[in-house]
This record gives sequence, C-alpha cells and structure tokens, in this order.
Amino acid sequence: MSPRFNQAFSLSSEQRTILRSSTDPWFPEWQAIADSPEDLSALPSVQTFLSATAPLINALGQIPQTSYSLYYRPGAAGYTEQYRLKRARLSAAALHFCAGHDALTDALHNYLWSICEESSWVVPEHIENKLLEPYAVQTALLLAEVVFVLQDRLDSTVRARIGKELELRIFRPYLADHGSCWWYKDTSSWNGICNSAIAATALLFEPYRERALHILDIALDGLNTYLEQRFEQATVSPQLLLDWYVSLENVVLFSELLYARSAGLINLLQSERIRSLAGVLADLAEFEEEQPAPPFHPGVIARLLQRTHEDSLHLLLKPGYVQDWRFGLVLRDLLWQEEPFSVPQPPTQTADAGTLDVSSDRAVEDDNIGKD
Repeated sequence: MSPRFNQAFSLSSEQRTILRSSTDPWFPEWQAIADSPEDLSALPSVQTFLSATAPLINALGQIPQTSYSLYYRPGAAGYTEQYRLKRARLSAAALHFCAGHDALTDALHNYLWSICEESSWVVPEHIENKLLEPYAVQTALLLAEVVFVLQDRLDSTVRARIGKELELRIFRPYLADHGSCWWYKDTSSWNGICNSAIAATALLFEPYRERALHILDIALDGLNTYLEQRFEQATVSPQLLLDWYVSLENVVLFSELLYARSAGLINLLQSERIRSLAGVLADLAEFEEEQPAPPFHPGVIARLLQRTHEDSLHLLLKPGYVQDWRFGLVLRDLLWQEEPFSVPQPPTQTADAGTLDVSSDRAVEDDNIGKD
C-alpha cells in the first residue's frame, strides 16, 4: 500500500529520501514523446490546438511592449493587456515548437529574452505585493516549463538568463521573505496559486536538490493552511468555487511532479481532504452551463478524477474551449486525457490579450487583492 500524504501536508523522511535519490521523470507523458515531435503533432487534439492558436503565431513578429510608461500610467490597463498577450504568444510558440515547428526558434528566444528584460513581473494592479504575486509566479512557472520541456533545443545563454531571473525574482525572495507575504498562510486562492507555482518551478529548475526540497517544505506548510481551511464558511458562491478551481490547477500540476518523480509513492491528491474539496467542484457544473465557455482545463480535471476517484468530477469533463493558453496546462490537456478536446474558432486578433488568459487573474477577483 502506497504511503498517504498525511493531514499535515509535510514529507516524511522516507519520501524526502525518495526525492533525493530518484531519477524517474518529472513529466513522464511528455518525456515519452519528447524526441518524436511527429507523434505529438499527429494527435487530433494537437492539430485542433495548432489551428486555434494561428492568430497568435501569425503575430509573433511584433513583441508586445511592456514599457515603463505603460506600467506607471494611471490604471495601467494597457500594460497588463500587453503583458498577458506576450505570454500567450510565447506559450503558443512553445507548443508549436514542441510539435516540430523549428522555424519558430528565433521568435521563441526573443520572447523568452523579452520577458527576462521586463523591469518587473508584478502587474501594476498588484504592485504593493513587490515581487511575489500570481502573475509573477505564473511567469516563473511558464519560463521554467518551457526550459524543462525544450532543454538544449534552447540556446544556453537564454537558459542561463532565465535561471538568473528566477533566482533574483522568485527563489531568493521566497526563501527569505515568504512569511511576510500576506497570502502565504491565508485562505485566499493566492495561497494555492503562488505556493504551488513556486514549488513546481523549483522542482523543475532549481539545480541544487536540497534547496529545492527546502522550498518544497515552505510551500507545503503554506498550502496546509489553505487546504485545511478552504470552504469553512457556510455559503459558497460560484465565484469562490471558480477561485478554488483555478488555484487547484497549480496544486494538481505541482502534485503530479512529485507523484511522477516518486513513482507514485508521494500522492498529495489522495487524501480525504483533497477528495472532499474536489467533490465541491461538481457544483460548478451548473454554473458552467450559464457561461459561454467552460473554464476547466480537461487535463487537470481528468487527472484529479484519476487520483481522487471523486466520480462527481465527470460532470466537468466535457469537450470545450479553455480561454487560457498557459503552456504547461495546455500541454497537459493534450497528454493527460484519452479523449481529444474540441476548440472552436479563436477570438479575433484584437481580442487576444483580453481573452487568452495566461495569468490567473480570473481566480482572484474576490480574494482581498489589496491586503498588505
């Protein structure tokens, strides 16, 4: 019988030893086909994705400008729009590159470098949070996953620059000041988004295994509060449910890295608490019917169903269009479910920045963004 991840959400000494010594792949579904892009591009779901993201690929030649003047303009709406569009295009380019479109090499490098050149990964709306907030940590995870998936197909100088930025913007601040982040042990969805994204980034990119384990311990300690206290209120609104789902995206992604690396011996998603929280998501099925497009990544729901055996999650497994092209989640949509998903025609080019969401701001509308 596999060891359970206990209620304290901390690793046992045995589990830590496994992580120190294991050479199992972090993302086996990708690593099984990494050397055969033709196998990926042959999947019906991938062909659908390539068609849907054509507007983003066609516009790669003009990198969205995330300039100082836009950042400090009152309201700064223009900055955040360009910020999100840049990351949507990078994600699309990386996934097309995975499918064998090698002609995108220069564009991919240029977008990665441009993001590294940004003065801040924190959006103006969250500037009081200094370095660590959902947009910043999602950017870190995006860069880490692109490097992890593409490996030496990326120029070594670009990879080194990304490592430097992750160190300065994410790892050092988190190690030194996580306790001063208002969200660190809060019940807000920022807790689930940020702690999980930072831990996943460290597991994929941090070259020093002991420091990665230390970051992992910090993240699990913060997540413990979030998972134990989520939905203790008597009334749960559709927005709170959606917030929970979006934060759970990173929790599932992060948990599956540990599951794969430990050959299934570390399974954060099998606890009764996670199963009960997963069951709450079924209430979103009714909410979903009122929306023009389902907000659920089918790969996330399929994997959560597989790990928790929470049958009510079947209600959320419907073909649909996820208005969110984050690289890691879309790649898992393609590889974590047996049935292909359908994607209708994408929005017009002028709407790309507002609809192709790569940032998780859809998760934090009611989560006390202005906390100090």
